[in-house]
Amino acid sequence: MLSKYITNLAICLLLLSINEITSAQLVDGYPEEIANKLLEQQQAETSSIAKMPNPEAANFLFSNKRWDPGSKILVAFNGGDVNLHRAIEQQAKLWEKYANINFDFGYDPIKNKYRTWSESDAHRVAHIRIGFSEPGYWSTVGTDSISNYGHGERNSASMNFQGFADIPIELLNPRWKYIVIHEFGHALGLDHEHQHPICGKEFRWETGPNGEESVYKIFKDWQGWKPQVVDINLKPKPIKTNSDYMTQIPDKESVMMYAMPAQAFIKGDKSPCFTRVENKNISKLDGLGAKMAYPMNPTEALQTADAYKRAALSLASTPLDGLNDTEKTVVKSRLETALQSRKPLLYIQIHNESDRKEALKIQELARESGFFAPGIENVSHKNLKSGPQIEVRYFRDSDLDSAQQISSLLTNQLGVEKVKILHVKALASTVTRNMVEVWYP
Repeated sequence: MLSKYITNLAICLLLLSINEITSAQLVDGYPEEIANKLLEQQQAETSSIAKMPNPEAANFLFSNKRWDPGSKILVAFNGGDVNLHRAIEQQAKLWEKYANINFDFGYDPIKNKYRTWSESDAHRVAHIRIGFSEPGYWSTVGTDSISNYGHGERNSASMNFQGFADIPIELLNPRWKYIVIHEFGHALGLDHEHQHPICGKEFRWETGPNGEESVYKIFKDWQGWKPQVVDINLKPKPIKTNSDYMTQIPDKESVMMYAMPAQAFIKGDKSPCFTRVENKNISKLDGLGAKMAYPMNPTEALQTADAYKRAALSLASTPLDGLNDTEKTVVKSRLETALQSRKPLLYIQIHNESDRKEALKIQELARESGFFAPGIENVSHKNLKSGPQIEVRYFRDSDLDSAQQISSLLTNQLGVEKVKILHVKALASTVTRNMVEVWYP
């Protein structure tokens, strides 16, 4: 089952199956500074809610870090080859069967390359930035992929797969597939299933009456985890949405559930939170939860997106005078992330490579003006037609301002004499976020 708690930034380390527990110690690391930052963020979010005059809006934004239903979520890689990128894309897109989102990996069929990012990028090129060089397998949660609170201000990975880029994809342990599914579940805003409130009561948090080891001791010996890492990955989240988990007991088949030593639980292998092996697929309840979080119905999708927008606007108008510096920082970070996740998208389509140089200028100007402009695609091989002059296409009535903004950049800053703004009404019902396109003749 998928968590209905969409919470603050979380870092996840996928575990070996229970059959492997006694024979191997995981070498996957975990950036300790991120764990410390996560706890700081979590505590500050919780304490700030209690001090604010509109706690409902704050709680909603802190706990629901989802993208708007229907969103294109831009993904980019730092490291790895095209075969690895394609394999990760295929696993990530399994979520699209259930959730009304689209992971856009920016594949260029002419160059046979996927979108890439680097720490030197002047502007972030993607919402989710995958790296392979840091310790462990982990992902930020939902729209916090944009803020990267635990990483500070630098342009850095929001998801990491240690070692995946070191050997050919064919030689990786087969469990890489469900590691990717699990991490992209987090990227959609989903928490661990074993952080269900029931499991919070099942873990042995302290040494037992007969000397049974606590969950902290077990994970220290098994994973090398410090207490703050255990807390971030196992304890139920302090901030909750109005709606609880979908069922009163955990979904033991969820791909978001850890397989871990039975000794971690008071009831051992009889605990409802214990699963003997890693779950390899999206469970039925996982899929149902994804559908509820990202509804396919256009009306429901727009209603969900509007709820996020209204909560952000309410929180943005709230004075922060009564908060300490850390609390102010997390509130401002959450607001910025909510707004950044809804930045308008600009796609640029060309038919002739001779237009790419000017298209690159448009892309840079658009990014400086607050757009996510992920790439430039040569569509000549697709037999897609456009008019005799540059077109700026938009779909929803509400996106006219964005189309006019791009048109203005073309005429005023690049000197393009003729630009046609085209309202593609026929596709409006399929677009649930602010998106415009530039089409060259």
